[in-house]
Amino acid sequence: EDPEFYSFLYDPIHTEMNELLWDENVARGIDFIKSRRKTDKPFFLYLPLTMPHPPYNALEQYYNMYDPNEVGEDMIWPEDTKNKPEFMELIRRYRRLDDMDRSVLKKIYAVYLGMNSYVDQMLGGILDALEEQDMMDDTMIIVSSDHGDWAGNYGLVEKWPNAMDDNIVRVPL
Repeated sequence: EDPEFYSFLYDPIHTEMNELLWDENVARGIDFIKSRRKTDKPFFLYLPLTMPHPPYNALEQYYNMYDPNEVGEDMIWPEDTKNKPEFMELIRRYRRLDDMDRSVLKKIYAVYLGMNSYVDQMLGGILDALEEQDMMDDTMIIVSSDHGDWAGNYGLVEKWPNAMDDNIVRVPL
C-alpha cells in the first residue's frame, strides 16, 4: 500500500506510565495555577492545544477508547451528500478517500472522539487545579476552537475552509 494513503491515521502513542500523560502546555498551566494564591494579582493563562487535529492519534488509552463499529453507526457517508457542495466529491477523489475502506474511516472517527476525550480530561485537570487553589469562583474560563473536523464523516477527513457542516462549525466557545 502507498504509505501516504493512510497518513491521516497514525499508530497510538505508547507510554510506560499508567497515569495520564499531560500535554506539556497543560502541565505547565497546572503548575502555574498551583503556584498562585487567591490573594495574588489577577492572571491570564492561554493554553493552546494541538488536539483534536490530524493526524489522528492519541495516547493508547484514548486511541482505543471508542469502538469504531459502535461509533461508526452514527457516521454520515458519501452517499448522504446528494445535496452537498461538489467540492466534497472532488476532495474525496483528489485525496483518494473513495478508495479508503470504511473500517479505516470508522477508526479515524473513533480516534477523533478519543482525542476529544483526552482534551476533556486535560480541561478537568485545569479545573481541579483551580478548585484546589480556591480560585473557581473568581476565574473566567473560556474554551474555544477554530474549527471542527469531518473525521471520516462524508468520507472526508480534516476540513475545508468554506465548509459549513455541523462537523466543522459546531465547536466550543
